[in-house]
Amino acid sequence: MKRFNEYINEKKDNNVLASTNESNMSYCRFQNTYNDLQDCYQNMDNNLSETEKEYRKKIIDLCKDIVDDFGDDEHEFFDDTTG
Repeated sequence: MKRFNEYINEKKDNNVLASTNESNMSYCRFQNTYNDLQDCYQNMDNNLSETEKEYRKKIIDLCKDIVDDFGDDEHEFFDDTTG
């Protein structure tokens, strides 16, 4: 959980969350992000600009952090029936 909190604090410090939260309504944030992440995953090997390569790396690092912080089945949000 420490990495997740550090990530959030870093983004708040850089005002990144303020701009990204506007594009995802809270009631469908995960649904929208899941669809976008699937698209990114399906296009990992496409020719990318240098900026896109940088953000591809950031997404991979973030996914690793998510798995490290939430990858076990012990968290409360794994208790629901949606899996």
